[in-house]
Amino acid sequence: MALKHSNLYYALFLFLSFLQILNSQNITCIQTEILPKVLDETSGIISLNQGLSFWTINDGGNDPILYEINSKSEILRRVVLKNATNIDWEDLTTDYKQYVYIADCGNNINRSEKHAIYQILISDLISKDSISGKRIEITFDPIKPIKKRHLDIEAMCWVDQKLYLFTKNWSSWIKNKSIVYCYDTQIDSGHLNVHSIINLGWHFFAEQQITGACYDNESEHIFLISATSIYELPKIQLNKEKIKIKKRYGTFSFLSQKEAICSIGQDRFVITQEKNKQLRQKATIFEVLVNQ
Repeated sequence: MALKHSNLYYALFLFLSFLQILNSQNITCIQTEILPKVLDETSGIISLNQGLSFWTINDGGNDPILYEINSKSEILRRVVLKNATNIDWEDLTTDYKQYVYIADCGNNINRSEKHAIYQILISDLISKDSISGKRIEITFDPIKPIKKRHLDIEAMCWVDQKLYLFTKNWSSWIKNKSIVYCYDTQIDSGHLNVHSIINLGWHFFAEQQITGACYDNESEHIFLISATSIYELPKIQLNKEKIKIKKRYGTFSFLSQKEAICSIGQDRFVITQEKNKQLRQKATIFEVLVNQ
C-alpha cells in the first residue's frame, strides 16, 4: 500500500537516509533495473527456477495478476487469478514442489478485517494464463491490548510445511517487535494463534517495519526486509516463543520502500521496492550481495 507521509514523516525519512549513508554499510548492489509502470506497487517476489526468472505481485487495489519477469525487469508472462480479489496482497512464497501461496493479509490503513491466503498450483502457474486457486480464510488470535494495525501482515515465507506470517509493527517507536503467526498447510484450520514474537532491537520505526520475507534452503535461515535492513533468523529459533535478533544481517546505504526479498544463494538476494513519490523513487528491482 502506498504510504501517505506528513511533512515531518518525510523529513525523518530523509534524515534517516543520511544517517544510513554515514554508517558502515555491507550491502552491495550488483544490478538495478526500473520496473515497468504496471508494477509500481510491487509487494512480493519469488523464483521457481533458481533466479532465471521471478514472479511478483502488486498490493491492494490492483488486479489479481501474477507477473513473471526476468532480471532486466522485462515482463515475460501475466497470469490472472480469476477467482480472487486483490484486497491487499502483500507477499507470496512457495514450497518449490507443488504450490505458490499469496498472502492477502495487508491492513495498512485499517480498512479490512478479512484476511486470506491463496494456494495456487505451480503446474497451473507455469502453463496457463488464467487460473484458479484455493482461497483459505484466515483469522488471527490477537495479542491484547491490541490495535487493528497490529494485524497488518506484509511478510510471509514457507518453512517445513508451514507458512510463517510476520506483522509490520505500527504500534510503537520503541518496542520494535514483529508478531509471528503460523499456518500449518497440513491442518485445515484458518484460525491462527500467536506463534512467537520477534524483538528486532531498538531502531527508528521504519528500520524495523517488516515488509517482506523469504526462506533460504541452503542456510536454513529466514530473511526479513525493512526500509533499510535485512534481518536473519535461523530456522531453529522458530521453536522459541520470544526471539531476539541482536544485530542486522545487512544494512543498505539508502532508504526506500522495500517490499519484497528473494534469496538466490551465496549471500545474494533479489529485492523489489515500491514507487514512492515523497522519496522521488521509482519501482525498482535490485540484485544485491551482503558482504559478511
